Amino acid sequence: MMQAPKFWYAAPSKRAALLRPLSWVFIFLGWVRTLVTRPVTVKVPVICVGNLVVGGAGKTPVVQTLVRFFKGRGYKVAVISRGYGGCYQTKVLKVVPSCHTAKEVGDEPLMHAALTDTYVGRNRGAAARYAEQEGAEILILDDGLQNPSLKHSLRLCVIDARKQFGNGYIIPAGPLRQNLQQGLKSVDGFVVLGQERIKLDTRLPIIQASINMNKEDWAWLRGKKVLAFAGLAHPKKFFTLLRSENVDVMETQCFPDHHLYSAHDIQQLRQQASNLGAWLITTEKDWVRLSLKERHEIKPIRIYLELQDHQALRRMLEPILQSQKEVQKC
Repeated sequence: MMQAPKFWYAAPSKRAALLRPLSWVFIFLGWVRTLVTRPVTVKVPVICVGNLVVGGAGKTPVVQTLVRFFKGRGYKVAVISRGYGGCYQTKVLKVVPSCHTAKEVGDEPLMHAALTDTYVGRNRGAAARYAEQEGAEILILDDGLQNPSLKHSLRLCVIDARKQFGNGYIIPAGPLRQNLQQGLKSVDGFVVLGQERIKLDTRLPIIQASINMNKEDWAWLRGKKVLAFAGLAHPKKFFTLLRSENVDVMETQCFPDHHLYSAHDIQQLRQQASNLGAWLITTEKDWVRLSLKERHEIKPIRIYLELQDHQALRRMLEPILQSQKEVQKC
């Protein structure tokens, strides 16, 4: 849950070179895992949304966009997640936002569960079967391109156009989860987030998108001084987004990714904000990690995925829509 090392996103260095032998161990363990794992096959479509690097590339807003896309067309959609950061990974559990906490199920599942049925569990195949038995017609797997336990119908790779693939090395020498070329060839399409252009030597469909702030939140923040805090893989992206919308950010505070805030953390943040005469704001993903008491007077900022071409998403998902139409006919 620590921040990614800076050398991962810099030119290849001596430190990265020294760690490369450990990368080979990581590759070997992944190969063994794939070799011994028999993937589960379910009868409903499974759309896997993942990335090739460690840390936040923007999977969460992509997953939520897909949920809204299919629910808007009348399908019963379920999200499958490992529940990273939660303590219920060893069994399959349906997330209930009013009952569960981020400490129990992870922050992202809580966000997804506010939109649709969400299931967590280390065994993604077992979680998919559970969701299927409960009537899900389409499953969206939040992270899992490198997980062999479940067979996918469509594999989407999310790429942060600014960070891209870092120094090009595999963990722990770099941010990559697998060999880059193999990873690029194993997917069915890409969602590229950011204005920077990225060159992908592929004929696969590419959807360009960006992350924007909810308009209601932007209107609320207009003319207010704020202290922004975030515990993300790349918290500076959140602060940059706020400043790009001309939010008066007086101070920022970074925490490790998936950080579970203590009462002391919140007390210090409140004191800093009081000294500045500022409001406390954070991301929705951070906000769900706070207790009900801690959330008081802390504003969550919601983000959404803005697609450059909505029809591009429709074309990419057309095979899934067609398969479901055939099932309904039968």
